[in-house]
Order: sequence, then C-alpha cells, then structure tokens
Amino acid sequence: MRALSDMSIAERIYHNVIENGRYMLLVEGVQTTLIIVLLTCLLGGVMGLLVCAAKMNRNRVLSTLANVYIYFFRSIPVLLLLMLSFFVVFAGRGLSAVTISIIAFAFYHSAFAADIFRSGLLAIKKDQYEASTALGFTKMQAVFYIIIPQAVRIIFPIYKGEMIRQTSISSIVRIHWCKRFNKSHRPYKKPNFRCLYTITSSTCFILHNYRGVYIRINNY
Repeated sequence: MRALSDMSIAERIYHNVIENGRYMLLVEGVQTTLIIVLLTCLLGGVMGLLVCAAKMNRNRVLSTLANVYIYFFRSIPVLLLLMLSFFVVFAGRGLSAVTISIIAFAFYHSAFAADIFRSGLLAIKKDQYEASTALGFTKMQAVFYIIIPQAVRIIFPIYKGEMIRQTSISSIVRIHWCKRFNKSHRPYKKPNFRCLYTITSSTCFILHNYRGVYIRINNY
C-alpha cells in the first residue's frame, strides 16, 4: 500500500472518503436532516394552521393565547429550546434524539408558520368574500374554493423560504454531541430540582427580550 505522502490529492480523497467508508457519515447526515426537516414542516405546518385559526378567532382568550404561544417560540433561541427539550421536558422519557428534535422544531416552526398563514389569508380582499356570496357560495364553499387557492399562491413562496431556513437550523442537531452531552448531564434525568436552573435562566432571557421589545415599541 502506498504511503499517503506519495498519493495525489485525488487519491487521498478517494482513500479517505471512499475506501475508509467515511462517505457513509455524509449519507447518514443527509438522511437525518431530511427526516427532521420533512417531519418538522409537516407537523409544524398542521400546528401552525391551528394556531393561525386561534389567532384569527374572535374569542379574545384564544387570540391572546395564540399571541403568547407565537411570541414565546419565536423569541426563545433554538439551542436553548433543544436543551430544554432534551434535559427538562423529555428527560428520561426514552425518546430518541431525532424524535425530540422533531417535536422541538415543530413547536418552533409552527410559530412562524402561523403568521405566514395568517398573512396569506389577510392578503385576500374582502371583495372576494362578498363576490362569492353574491354567486351563491356558502361560507365554507367560499373558503375552500375561492379564498384558500388564492392564499396558497401567496403563502407558498414564503413558506418555501421558511422550509429552507428550517433546513439550515436543523444543522444544530448533532446526535453524537447529544449523546456526549447527555452523559455529562445525567443529573437532569433524576427527579430533583436541578432542572429549575435551566428553566429559570431561560425564563429570565425571555422576559429580558420582552422588555427590550416593549421599550422599542414605546420609543417608536
């Protein structure tokens, strides 16, 4: 076997990537990324529709809860959300790292998807509703046959960009890193109060962020 110093650059790449089987790490990484992104967008999209319906509801309680939900998951850093999911919410549940990541990303994605869906629906002029009523459509028929097809044309380009952003965010998830981190933070799995440190710090961060937004709005 030739020494590495005697090989050309192409031969070194072939030896390290192909012969040693390291290309499988790339294949497994792409496969994991696709699974996380597709399931996140599917689950987060359904959750986003529900949150959007709650936010556009005339009931002030549902609308307020939806606003709080959207603000919370849009304000919290993704890495902090993953840490809370791994070591506080789902600690000791026996779920895989990929499953926990999909659930955490779904909540995060749904907050952005809800506003995207809402903006698409609000972009449709009220004249469309009045015209559908004049043509004899019921309210449900007008929504499914007239409003939603037009809203999809507005929503799709924005939602496609959100899916691309979600793909880049999913690179934060490192399964091997999670396993090492899990071993070094076993106290979080025990039924004690050490997880309150993480909850308290994250709560302080969100409240501080809210205070900054409130001050900017008032100054404006």
